[in-house]
Amino acid sequence: MNSHLQNRSTPLSSSPSSSSSNQQLPPPPTFDLSSIQSMVQEASSSGDYTPLIRKIGRVFSTPDYLNASFLIPAHKTSDDPEVLPTLMDDKFAPGQFYGLDLASVRQAYQLLLDTGREGVTNSLTNATIALASAIRATPVTSDDPEALRFYLVVLSNPLLQDPDLYKGILSPMLQSFSSLKKRRRRIFQHWMAQGGYSAEELKSLLGLVQQFMTLTMMLSEDVNPNRDSSLISATKFIGFLNDVNDENKFVSHTEFYNEVLADRIDLREDITNWKNGTGYTYCHHPYILDPGFKAKVLHIESMLRQKQERDEAFHNLLMRGIGEPLALIFKVRREHLIRDALLALQATDPADLHKELKVQFIGEEGIDQGGVQKEFFQLVVREIFDPQYGMFTTETDGKVARQYWFVSHSQDYHEFKLIGTILGLAIYNGVILDVHFPRVVYKKLMGLTPTLHDLKHVQPELARGLEQLLTFEGDVEDVYGRTLSVTYDVYGEKRVHELIPGGEHIPLTNENRHQYVDLYVRWLLVDSVARQFDSFKDGFQAVCNSEGMKLFRYEELELLICGSSQLDFHELEAATQYDGGFEADHPTIINFWDLVHNTLTPEQQRRLLFFATGSDRAPIGGLGKLPFVIVKKGGDDDSDQLPSSHTCFNALMLPNYSTKEKLLQKLVLSINNSEGFGLM
Repeated sequence: MNSHLQNRSTPLSSSPSSSSSNQQLPPPPTFDLSSIQSMVQEASSSGDYTPLIRKIGRVFSTPDYLNASFLIPAHKTSDDPEVLPTLMDDKFAPGQFYGLDLASVRQAYQLLLDTGREGVTNSLTNATIALASAIRATPVTSDDPEALRFYLVVLSNPLLQDPDLYKGILSPMLQSFSSLKKRRRRIFQHWMAQGGYSAEELKSLLGLVQQFMTLTMMLSEDVNPNRDSSLISATKFIGFLNDVNDENKFVSHTEFYNEVLADRIDLREDITNWKNGTGYTYCHHPYILDPGFKAKVLHIESMLRQKQERDEAFHNLLMRGIGEPLALIFKVRREHLIRDALLALQATDPADLHKELKVQFIGEEGIDQGGVQKEFFQLVVREIFDPQYGMFTTETDGKVARQYWFVSHSQDYHEFKLIGTILGLAIYNGVILDVHFPRVVYKKLMGLTPTLHDLKHVQPELARGLEQLLTFEGDVEDVYGRTLSVTYDVYGEKRVHELIPGGEHIPLTNENRHQYVDLYVRWLLVDSVARQFDSFKDGFQAVCNSEGMKLFRYEELELLICGSSQLDFHELEAATQYDGGFEADHPTIINFWDLVHNTLTPEQQRRLLFFATGSDRAPIGGLGKLPFVIVKKGGDDDSDQLPSSHTCFNALMLPNYSTKEKLLQKLVLSINNSEGFGLM
């Protein structure tokens, strides 16, 4: 490293004239760990902390002085994990650093606070407040990365954990940081992602900013998140941390959600700003929004679009005399469900897919108020995913749950498009489906590239074998005896696919095994099912092509379609409605919930939910968001009937039983001997 990088500081706003004049000035006051150790030891011995307090006040209140402090000694090398790398034209130059020793910074803070001297703490606090105020008034304009060191020094300050200092230090620091140009923030992203911060440190900093936002809203009912500059700056900083996390996967994406913020956002104002491009909108910062909020945005977007379609149909009827249905109507026969659904879709104008779906089973009376629609979705999914239909295969090894995957040689392209459209219509109409796709399907729907990790949920044994190949320490060519090709079976016929031209004649070796695994995974998850998946994706995007869909991560898309596997039956109990003579305090109902909470196993609880609703998963937001009703089946006398269900209405039909034991026996018998489609 060049020695001048170790000893100079860069002013916040640099220019040739200021640089020249600075050379005539004496060296600025700075700190390093050894000087703080010496001053603390001297003050402790003499009892006079005044020199230390004064220097703290000067150094920690001035960005330029902090930029020149806590620099790595010249003898330290790139092997030191606490050294922050340099950014050269947005790329790292190996072995070069901008010299800030974060470990020394953290130790120095601890040394100062461990003195237990109120004067030391106050000086550090007041100096940092002064610095935060100064940079808010005079933003950083220099493009020299060295001018940004002080941000990392201040963000390492333990005093930031004190809520009393949020307004004086944390808020202006976040506002200053959010005003930095993109290139300067990119420098920080590289620094923090490439060794500057550990997973625990990033999580701690994220938690600090989340707590600041939450307390800001809790302490004032009048705060409008769309107009409060401190909340907006904090959100942008969390977005920066999210970018760092995307590089290293330090923490789960769920750590970035702020549910208090989501509850306080004015949906109407935020969506209006988003759609019109006016004002501030959190829809441009989806990382901080939980799936429940995004689902509300999508629902409102769907309702607005459905209303627009109805209004246009009504306008055409009035002005042009052209009668159009106000809803998307499917008329189908139960015995020819898939065929009729395909014909209905083929006859549908793509624009009409955004109308509210109404389903009529031919030969059956009744108006679809949502229940028939849900039954239609359930029946289509059950039939088209049946292995006998030949479109999807399932595989499990006892560790991975049953998952559907595309049959690569199936030519039922219209049916694949149908199931994609069904998924889209289910989202658009707010219906959870009992489908079991591996997450790689949702990744591909969002345009992401599959990896070997994704293969574990499609062909787990093969994925483990490929991992073992990558770590095998012997002679791969001699032991494995394979080539850069794949042999697969189509109706009993063996076929060969070359992973590269001439691959059948190129041996698999230690040198090309990584290439082999990458190409094999791509062939299995992308190329071999390209036509089937593309048809499926076309159907899905024919419905779900809105801006609202872009708010979701692929993990959240799975929640949107299938719901969550996290089940809280206390939430379900609190949200349950009763009908037919039952109330919450009825003895049978009291016994029912006691059995659900204290007797049924988790597997039996899932079976019960599936029996009553057609799905063993909770909607986004949990079981408390599920419209669930328990209806008395029969009279008040002790019954010998079994419970049944209307899954299309999320209704459990529960007879009256005289004892808890009898209720348990009948309930378990029903849920263990039903597929869950108690359609009546």
